[in-house]
Amino acid sequence: MSYEYLVYETIDRVARITMNRPEKLNALSMGLQQEIVQAAKTAESDPGIHALIIRGSGRAFSAGYDITPTPERGEQQATRTIRNDISRMEDMVERWNTLWKLRIPTIAQVHGFCVAGGTDLA
Repeated sequence: MSYEYLVYETIDRVARITMNRPEKLNALSMGLQQEIVQAAKTAESDPGIHALIIRGSGRAFSAGYDITPTPERGEQQATRTIRNDISRMEDMVERWNTLWKLRIPTIAQVHGFCVAGGTDLA
């Protein structure tokens, strides 16, 4: 499988996910979050994989959630409601719970910055 925001590799019986947005200090964009979960599920479903490592490229593990303004976010701000916020938070918790529930040991290889959403992931 091909990923846009991370590198997935296997080394013997270990799968390694490397967040690959060093120019953004591996800030957790929605795309990166989704790819992390997808890659983790791939590792878990492979009977030859016995452990998973998640790390960041460049000088940081993760600087947190990506809050870069986008046209999509601007449109959401105009129609933002408490229900939309609750729904987004529930989706985020569900994504990270997927990692907590993996049936293989998962290690966060933290270096450099690890703040905000980066600590959620770690």
